[in-house]
Amino acid sequence: MNTLWKNLNKNLSRAVEHAKYWEDVCNDIVDIMGATGVIIAPANPNFRGQWMSCSTGLKVTLPEYLEGGWHLRDPREKVTPLMLEHGHATDSDIYPDRAAKYEMPFYKEFLCKHNFGMLTALKVLTPGGYFGVMIHFANDHPGICDDQISKLKNLRPKIEEATIQAYEVAHKRITSFASFFSGTESEVFILDAQGNQTLRTNNFGKLITANGVGKLIPSELSDQLKDELSELYASDPNLSLSKAYHFRQDNDNITILMIQVPPDLRHYFMPFKVCAIRTRCSENTAIQHTKLREEFFLTDTEISTIELLSAGKTPQVISGLLGLKTSSIRQRLKGIYAKTFVNSQVELVAFYRDL
Repeated sequence: MNTLWKNLNKNLSRAVEHAKYWEDVCNDIVDIMGATGVIIAPANPNFRGQWMSCSTGLKVTLPEYLEGGWHLRDPREKVTPLMLEHGHATDSDIYPDRAAKYEMPFYKEFLCKHNFGMLTALKVLTPGGYFGVMIHFANDHPGICDDQISKLKNLRPKIEEATIQAYEVAHKRITSFASFFSGTESEVFILDAQGNQTLRTNNFGKLITANGVGKLIPSELSDQLKDELSELYASDPNLSLSKAYHFRQDNDNITILMIQVPPDLRHYFMPFKVCAIRTRCSENTAIQHTKLREEFFLTDTEISTIELLSAGKTPQVISGLLGLKTSSIRQRLKGIYAKTFVNSQVELVAFYRDL
């Protein structure tokens, strides 16, 4: 058992630096608790989606959970209020009649099929709000015992401390990310999973706490923004989806590039989910963008890539900003070359400036 706790401490240290290691943390909790699966999820269901971490076995079933629409009719949501009130709770607190519980469609057709028939939820407080460590046990598990309650009490402070450290790391990386735009006409807005603004930068790259979308986007686009944000924050983070907008506001031409927070910047326990890079364009830049769209059939994301390239950003830097592999950016540039009839980055920048 000591070895299992050592592995947990090691992987928590790794998870502080990069969110991908929370899967290993979940696997460690499975081993320590004698469970069949673990998922760490926000108590607030609006912040869920692909932005959660879970053990390997449970991760395999997550697509079935989402595609089958089980997340829309999960009766275990009733466990969450009890968890928040008491620190931990089980689904037996809600459904004490095990036989009747296992006849419910969610248990009978999904959970029991994967041997996740018993649930214990542990409340942990993170900088991003309360999360639940949702521990699944085998269908025939007798229920939580004193030894397992003791283990839960040991788990809570370890996880809470790691989330605090991870939040600090993520905050520093967001600040560094924003510094790319220091001294430019661009501002960076950081949005949470509900599309609310949590932070923004000024033109000196300094982070400012803020609420609401504020000056980010016109009110007439706000409904569209919320719909498309939901696609960004609920999709697989590894896809690094992006959206771009162009419009006029107060006689200015505005470009907004919205991207998922890049993988090396984000963390499961922070509210940051989407970056919006807002740039005020000159009349000449607006004309350039129009030509690229209408005459060369470039997409908004391709135009944003050219903008970054012409601002002196290398493909490596652009890949970091957009959360993509450098090879993906180079492949995108090849597509742009074909559309604009150029053969290199230098020619592309010169072409863009001569439009």
